[in-house]
Formats: sequence, C-alpha cells, structure tokens
Amino acid sequence: MTQSLSRLLLVQLTIILFAITTSAWRRNGGTIELYPAERAHPLLDTRISSLRINNVKVNEALQHLLSSVEVKQALLNFGLRLVPTVPRDDYPDSSFSISADNTTLRQALNRIAESSGTRFWAFELIGPNRGAVWIRLGAGAQ
Repeated sequence: MTQSLSRLLLVQLTIILFAITTSAWRRNGGTIELYPAERAHPLLDTRISSLRINNVKVNEALQHLLSSVEVKQALLNFGLRLVPTVPRDDYPDSSFSISADNTTLRQALNRIAESSGTRFWAFELIGPNRGAVWIRLGAGAQ
C-alpha cells in the first residue's frame, strides 16, 4: 500500500469516527450524506433554479454551487456565513459536467459527489454561535 493511500485511509477513518459521534448520515444513491445529528439544516433544502457546471473539477464545481445566487441568499436569510473552501489536491483529477433545474443544495451536492467520484459530502455548522457553514466533498474531507 502506498503512503498516500495509507494517509487517505487514515483520514477517511478519522472522518467516520468523528461523524459517528456528532453527525447523522444516510446513503442516498451512490453518495453518503453527513449532517448535524440534531437535525438536517434547512439550508440543504435551498432550491437552485438552474445549475450548469461544465467540464470542471471538484473544487471548481463546489465553488460554482456555493456561489449561486440562491445559496448566497439562503445563507443571508439564515444569518450564516460560508467557511471558504480550501482547494485540495486529493480529489479525483477528472473533469465532469452537471445540468440540473429546480434542484436542492442537497441534491446538487449529491450530483457533484457522484459525478466526481468523491461519493461523500459533509455539512456542519461551526463556530461559537454555530454561525458558519462548513461543506466539504470527498472521503478525505478535513
């Protein structure tokens, strides 16, 4: 087993152990959703009228989704701020495209996870007043 694969497996196990104690999860088709254990946040049900992601990699797709007008407005309505995503180099290197109308943030995250091969996303409210949203894709989400 290569060192990078061993590191990835260790990170995956760490995320899973953390998620067991603080989050709920469910399998949704080919993806796994992690969200706060007390309840899923209504931000995940935000409707996005049109999502067009063309020939991009995971980091770009996530940025495109989270910068949509609907997600920005929902964050404002809920009094939340988005924790900036940090570009990662352990995502699959392939590009993909997604086209969806009248989809939720949750469904869009599922589509990105499935299309990119990351198959996993996590949502968490963080900060002293739980006023920041942390969203990451991939089994190595940190």
